[in-house]
Amino acid sequence: MALDRTCAPEERRRIAGGERKRTPGRVQLVIPRPGRGGRYGVEASGQGFSLVPTAGANRSVFAFCGLQTLKTRVIGLGNTILTDDGVGVYAAREVRRILDEHGSADSADVVESEVGGFDLMELMAGWDRVILVDSIQFDGVAPGTLLELDPQDLRTSLRIRSVHDIDLPTVLKFGRLMGLKMPGQVLIYAIQAADAHTLGEAMTPLVRQAMARAVETVLSRIGIS
Repeated sequence: MALDRTCAPEERRRIAGGERKRTPGRVQLVIPRPGRGGRYGVEASGQGFSLVPTAGANRSVFAFCGLQTLKTRVIGLGNTILTDDGVGVYAAREVRRILDEHGSADSADVVESEVGGFDLMELMAGWDRVILVDSIQFDGVAPGTLLELDPQDLRTSLRIRSVHDIDLPTVLKFGRLMGLKMPGQVLIYAIQAADAHTLGEAMTPLVRQAMARAVETVLSRIGIS
């Protein structure tokens, strides 16, 4: 989330009702959350202000301070009839369920898809941040391993990078060349499949466990724990 530059310093202090900590070149504002445990951490520097909320944040405390939330989309990729290949879709469904349960459905848009390449570009356009969850099949990686990949990483899933289509870096570049607003931040959480070829809707145990870790990681990225 980002704190609008037009918010006056005295207003930030009044709303926060908290403490300010100064370090060279940076001001940190620690904000208590009314009626709840935990706090917000706001850091200000020459680049402006940034905010990282904890779970269950009371957003109204910042209503007078011009807070803006990053438009985040979570995309779960996969085919749910191919055993572990559906892990991204199942992860997206669990993220959506937990957001709804916490009353935080507006924290992120959650979608499921089997597409890649140009179709993936359409799903990503218009969002500030995109979080992708998918299965992978890398040589030498143990089944159930959860990896965080960089979009520039050439080793990735059949949907994120396919020899029959365009890879993710090209998707982002091409979208920008077309004048589309592509996300400034792309996070990829990939789970090594044990079996992504057998027909079946049940994941293998190791991948199911990794999915739970992926869901927890995605939720933490969007401020839910």
